[in-house]
Amino acid sequence: VTTPEEYELQQYEAGHTLHGKWTLPAYQQISSQLARSLETGTSTASDTSYDDWRGNSPQTDLPNGDNFSLPRGKKHGDLVLPVKVQYKAGETVSVAFWSDNPTALYETGGNFLLVEHKTPSGWKTVATDGDWNTTVRWRAEGEGLVAKILWTTNASTEAGKYRLSHFGQSSKSGTFSGVSPAITVQ
Repeated sequence: VTTPEEYELQQYEAGHTLHGKWTLPAYQQISSQLARSLETGTSTASDTSYDDWRGNSPQTDLPNGDNFSLPRGKKHGDLVLPVKVQYKAGETVSVAFWSDNPTALYETGGNFLLVEHKTPSGWKTVATDGDWNTTVRWRAEGEGLVAKILWTTNASTEAGKYRLSHFGQSSKSGTFSGVSPAITVQ
């Protein structure tokens, strides 16, 4: 269950909120009514009759990633070409990788993406999939899946070299990762 504002973004749990944007306010309204009834010792009035859906709803298992395959010669984490390597601050950087089903063997606490900035002492993490300016979207491509990594820069993004990485797990081949070539933000 998410707030209406979180639901609008359709990230993480918001994409799976069962009754839509107003689920949380509805739960809060009903809970408040029930609490008042408990406090005052009165029964609740309801025009709604219970509709038992048990056994009437089709059961659909979550896909486990086994039915996806890669194009010949490709591995999980390989780049989907071409890759644009020059961006201006304020533009959205986009890189795509051959991936697998994100629900297959998902590792709690792991990341699907990483944005790093090249510094004199090495690569420094500037964003992960927990940041509001990053997005990862999976799409079917032939028999496989492609993860498109998006990082929206802003006017204050420091000029320099960046790279985007994608991480995942395949039910067939285990963990994998891919790294973009250096991308220049000016």
